[in-house]
Amino acid sequence: MTHETTSVGLRWTGHALIDMGVAAVVLATGNDRPEDVTQDQWARWMDELEQDYLDRLLQKPCSILFTLNAFDNPSWSKRPEERAQKIQRTFESARKADPLLPEPCTFFPERPAVVRAARDLFPMLMGQQQLNFYPNGRSELPLSALALGCVLSLPRVAPIVSGRAMIVGADDPELLLDLCEYWKETLDRELALLRAGGSWKDRKAPRTRLLEALEEVFGPAGAHRFAAADRLSGVTLYHLSNSGNGPSVDIYTVRPLVNRFLARAEAAAHRPRWKALVRAFWRRPRDGAYEQAIPQGRKKQGAPLSDDERLQARNDVYELLPALPDEAAGFIRRIFLRFALNRTGQRQDFRTEDIDIWPLVELFLTELMPAMTPERIETIRRLADELAHEIQANNDRRLYRQLMGLVSGTDAYGAFRALLIRAIRERLRRTNQLLLTFDDYLLLFEEGEGFPRTDWRLVRDLVRIRVLEQLHQAGFFAEAPELLEEEIPDEETEEA
Repeated sequence: MTHETTSVGLRWTGHALIDMGVAAVVLATGNDRPEDVTQDQWARWMDELEQDYLDRLLQKPCSILFTLNAFDNPSWSKRPEERAQKIQRTFESARKADPLLPEPCTFFPERPAVVRAARDLFPMLMGQQQLNFYPNGRSELPLSALALGCVLSLPRVAPIVSGRAMIVGADDPELLLDLCEYWKETLDRELALLRAGGSWKDRKAPRTRLLEALEEVFGPAGAHRFAAADRLSGVTLYHLSNSGNGPSVDIYTVRPLVNRFLARAEAAAHRPRWKALVRAFWRRPRDGAYEQAIPQGRKKQGAPLSDDERLQARNDVYELLPALPDEAAGFIRRIFLRFALNRTGQRQDFRTEDIDIWPLVELFLTELMPAMTPERIETIRRLADELAHEIQANNDRRLYRQLMGLVSGTDAYGAFRALLIRAIRERLRRTNQLLLTFDDYLLLFEEGEGFPRTDWRLVRDLVRIRVLEQLHQAGFFAEAPELLEEEIPDEETEEA
């Protein structure tokens, strides 16, 4: 076998830093699996990467991943040959097949180490010759040529966001490949502009950038390796800086069920609703105002975000998704309910598209809230439809105002229970029919008679969303515009 066909021995390791580098090599060499990367492909990729380092094209990401002194020490400004020698020596180590050290690599233990790396060659380690936090009383970390080459590949796939690198680990390597492919294509375009005298784009809001990438991966455009609708995989983002002045890392996790919900929200049946929801919650990077904010007073409608502004903008939907499913009730209140209130005009935070989101709410409940059984979801929908009918048919503005919290003192469970009892009695008096059965009431609101469920506010918010949609469809607010002049207090929509 020749170098053209002999595998270089690359594989997944389960370590985020190494595996993201593995993904970079797989993509750069045009393969689908690490095992398919040949020795010849590895050598050509190391040559290309070395030239990028020598040409200072990767100076910004390298200063964050490897410290400024690693490949761009300011003292080399008058001795550029020393910088070139450091880069050449480093890449020569990444090409070596013969061992230099009598010990195995930390990440590929079947391979001998060629170098012991400190923080200038491996992010988030200690400095050279420092013993703390290393095993066996020896400083630095033994790396093989493969491990070193993978780490050196990180700047080609790891976006720099808010001054830190985005390192991602995924339970399923195919999802990692999809994410890295999206980022590599984006960074390759910027690298081409950089060669022509341009500069790296400025990015902010790491959670938004991660969810933006996941949405692209799960979207309908293009062929993807990972089938999110059929498989579960979580994603962990390590938002890190190895800067000598202040090394730091923040960790965000997007759980498998959230990824599956996102993938199904991107499917044809829900995509228009999902896109409308996301578009409503973009915020401007300069002042945090909504992109679609409704002008107040003499203010003019702001211009749409430019492409560069979009890279720095955060989106409330994306920012809250990593907290799911733990904060599902807060997401429903801050996102779904706020959208419904602004769509009807009950709030004036931002403009929305005129589209029903209840089917998307049902998908959210089904995917992320196991306690919301199909029976409970259907009972919530039926109750909301009956309340909307009562309000519309009888022009019961008092019931609407109490249900939406426009009347002070209606946030407590006792007050909410009282308004439902009044609505039930009114329906029974007029039609001799029940608005809600006792069993249905217990299913939604109480563990036992007089003992409210811990999630009763969640059920109330879901009822509000559906009632708002039903009344909007029926044209109720056109007949009662004065109701829209009363705004629900912030605590009603911000409370977790």
